[in-house]
Amino acid sequence: VFPSRCPACSTPLVREEDEAAWRCPNDRCEGKRLQCMIHHASKDAMDIDGLGRSLIERFYDLGWLTDLSDLYSLDYEAISELEGMGKKSAENLRKSVEKAKENPIYRLLHGLCIHHVGKKIAQRIAAQVQYLPDLADWDAERFMAIDDVGPVAAGNLVRFFANPQNLQMLRRMEALGVNMRATEADQPQVSGSGSIFEGKTILFT
Repeated sequence: VFPSRCPACSTPLVREEDEAAWRCPNDRCEGKRLQCMIHHASKDAMDIDGLGRSLIERFYDLGWLTDLSDLYSLDYEAISELEGMGKKSAENLRKSVEKAKENPIYRLLHGLCIHHVGKKIAQRIAAQVQYLPDLADWDAERFMAIDDVGPVAAGNLVRFFANPQNLQMLRRMEALGVNMRATEADQPQVSGSGSIFEGKTILFT
């Protein structure tokens, strides 16, 4: 029998029109929060090497993680004392986290777990903004003016950045050194002058 309630928080599940997936709509759901942290650290998002599902679940069970900002303020001394870790593993993890702090903002935006905002849409949005928290001033129409951003994704983006708790989390992340400003990697790629494709139209059939 397919469940009618979220197995993590017991909130009634919902299915959006034209979607097969059933989802928990509770933003405070512990299960969703944990899965978001796992996605945030994954290779497709912030790519924090060494911080996989099992380690995040372990830290979460220990009470060390409550939201995404906690991933950037880990106690590496305490980590080094965990069974199976040690000082070298903790130091390697610290280096991975510090490296991730310098990521382009499209990776951070993708890692915020905003429904319908995948890597492609995150890249398109990042190419249009210099400072990620400025998206709190955007309305749905401004988001939809960007290619591939439809009304559903735009609405989800507006709701995320209108939530004071989410903005506080981003401020904590920035205070911990996480980059919030557009980098060269966030800019759209253009062919240089003298390219063999310059002045040509390419048709794929």
